[in-house]
Amino acid sequence: MDLNFLNNHSIKNSTTALSVLLVVLAMGVAATGFSVLKEARNTDKTWRQYEAITARKADHLSHLRAAIGYGGAIHKFKNFVLRQDRLLIVDVHASMLEVTVALTAYSALGANAAERNAISVLEKSLSLYLAAIEKAELLASTDISPRAIDRIVKINDGPALAALSTLASELRAAREKSSKSVHTSVAQVESAITDMISIVGALTALL
Repeated sequence: MDLNFLNNHSIKNSTTALSVLLVVLAMGVAATGFSVLKEARNTDKTWRQYEAITARKADHLSHLRAAIGYGGAIHKFKNFVLRQDRLLIVDVHASMLEVTVALTAYSALGANAAERNAISVLEKSLSLYLAAIEKAELLASTDISPRAIDRIVKINDGPALAALSTLASELRAAREKSSKSVHTSVAQVESAITDMISIVGALTALL
């Protein structure tokens, strides 16, 4: 058999095998690159959603707590009932307006069923306090003692506190979901890079 023919045939096969390996190598690197790019975009999307929704909801919830709790509407309302200082009524209404603004802003970002229910409870509590302060103002002009007025207009704050707790729990769950999504994307990127290194190493050895 002609040795030149065998040599040419061997070279041709080697060249073909080399070309195939190079194509496979390029495809593996490209596929890994696309995978990394996809996960990077998913991570960016998750982070943008967190900043646009969850982080802003957390700010609104913080303002809501401040407007309702100590130093807020409820605290000022009780101060008015006990002191009967009519100037405090303006402060109470100002704090209640802050509560309304915070609830509206929170709702505008979108809410699930649990959040909508909690917001509804808070809105109902706000309505109760608006009615209570009107009644307390009328009673303050009579001879009824402040403690007696307090007993008459007293409102159960339990549902409102539970509603605030629900909103906080939903935000924690949203943060955990975002964090888990980011960690998953990072893990997939690491896995893709590891696979690429293995493929490149193996193909390089064959080459």
